Amino acid sequence: MKETDTIVAVVAHGEDFSFGECGSPMAHESFSPHVEYRNGFPYQTVNHLQQYVSLPEEPQPRYPRYFPLDARVSKDINVSLKHAVRLSLNGINLSNHANYLQVHNNTGDPQYGIFFGNYGRHILADFDFLF
Repeated sequence: MKETDTIVAVVAHGEDFSFGECGSPMAHESFSPHVEYRNGFPYQTVNHLQQYVSLPEEPQPRYPRYFPLDARVSKDINVSLKHAVRLSLNGINLSNHANYLQVHNNTGDPQYGIFFGNYGRHILADFDFLF
């Protein structure tokens, strides 16, 4: 790192690690990574009437491990004294880990216990006008 590079925030809370903005304030560039890890949230099983089902002989069912790795690279370009344009690339789920959002938790569902709602790796390009 150069002397002008800064790390704005580093937050560690339990198993959730978030990293703030890194970059050079003089160059108007920044790199913002975000790393998170969860060992799997529990979910509740229900029956066909949406009533909770207790599973006394089994441990609480849980989602699989959750590990997103996201990053944002941006650059501000001055177009006048009061206005600037920010160009940025956002990488979502760069590790391409299967981070499921939902589960078939109804015991009457033929797909009971199957996780779904995963989003794969993708890149977003952003254009912002700053004034």
